[in-house]
Amino acid sequence: MRALVLALVLTGCGATNGGLRFDPTPAKPPPEITIARASSPEVGVLVLMSDAMANLQLDHAQNDQVVQLVTSIKERHQRVEEMRKVLSIDMAASVNAGVIDDKTLELDARKLGKARAEVAPADGKALEDLHRILGPAQRKQFATALAARAETLPTDDASTRYGNWRTDLEITVIQNEKIEPQLNDEPTIAPSAKAEREAWQKRLRDTAAAFEKESFSASTYVDPDVEKTTVERVRRVTAFLKLIVPELTQKQLAAAAENLRAEAGAH
Repeated sequence: MRALVLALVLTGCGATNGGLRFDPTPAKPPPEITIARASSPEVGVLVLMSDAMANLQLDHAQNDQVVQLVTSIKERHQRVEEMRKVLSIDMAASVNAGVIDDKTLELDARKLGKARAEVAPADGKALEDLHRILGPAQRKQFATALAARAETLPTDDASTRYGNWRTDLEITVIQNEKIEPQLNDEPTIAPSAKAEREAWQKRLRDTAAAFEKESFSASTYVDPDVEKTTVERVRRVTAFLKLIVPELTQKQLAAAAENLRAEAGAH
């Protein structure tokens, strides 16, 4: 279920880089890097580290320093991943039952948001450390790529999510005739998704402009209210589920729930 939880569930992705090295000691391999699913507008710090390792010509020492950054970030994010898994499992239970448990999902969202907020300052510090590790030309290259990424951010809206649901669950024409008008008339999901995308675009553009300079503060990058953003993302998903779930067959509900549990590593 590729877009079921969108910005909520993360998937692993490794990254390497191809810089010239003259030290015969093998470079430290990067740990598995977690990146946001494609439907989310958020660009997490691990994505930025992955970009740096994949696209910049890092020397041996730089590569090892970035690997250390990635390792420390992943260790700090263990609580975040635990809360993300709880949310996914509870969401799967709601879907499987055919009744969305708003209170439980909101509580899960707040716990996840709090966990994410606790690591946000350290994530910003890691980006500042990356700036320190890189040279002026590398910073400029990184900033250029960051500004370009801002222009291609996806939107976490109902139409994107439903497009994947229709395929994955084999939504029938009759079901679609009931579901699509309801999604089109839903007044809150699209504006909320658009607002988050625009906020992330501004952060990335501002960060790109600042990153080229001699000194850099990650205040341009860090979401000022991570918990609120997280809760609002879950609310969008919940609103979507409340419209579509009542129209699904038990077989479709079971398939959707199983995919959610699989993404959470609990199938």
